[in-house]
Amino acid sequence: MRRLDGYVLLHLAGLEMRRVDLVAGLTLLGVAVLAVTGSLMVGTTPVHLSDLFGGPLDDTQRYAVLGLRLPRALMGLLAGAAIAVSGAILQSLTRNPIADPGLLGLSQGALLAILFSFVLAPGTPRAWVPSIASAEHALDAIRDWAAD
Repeated sequence: MRRLDGYVLLHLAGLEMRRVDLVAGLTLLGVAVLAVTGSLMVGTTPVHLSDLFGGPLDDTQRYAVLGLRLPRALMGLLAGAAIAVSGAILQSLTRNPIADPGLLGLSQGALLAILFSFVLAPGTPRAWVPSIASAEHALDAIRDWAAD
């Protein structure tokens, strides 16, 4: 079925979607599969594609793939999915398709200050995080005021 704007609609499992969106989603899924497969193969311990899918792995390769590379790749996928979902939630809650964290007062400077505190002072209590972000916001305000 074709919509008035020219896009072809597909009906899959009770969902209605544009063919362009389906192709884009499947393309991104394919790129993600290739990236994960590549990350499982590349490293100081070489693992060939044939070994990865069905071939025998020795103990070093098995540890490298199952103990190090696969958990890292899955964590990267989950972190990316979590960021995407949080962005979609933020956009739907604010009913703003171009919403970003700055809308809620989370600036890059405050996030950088929080990151530095975690890296440079790993024992920093988590309860101090809002104070660190607020202090950075205060410094931004003072810098802006002094510049005017």
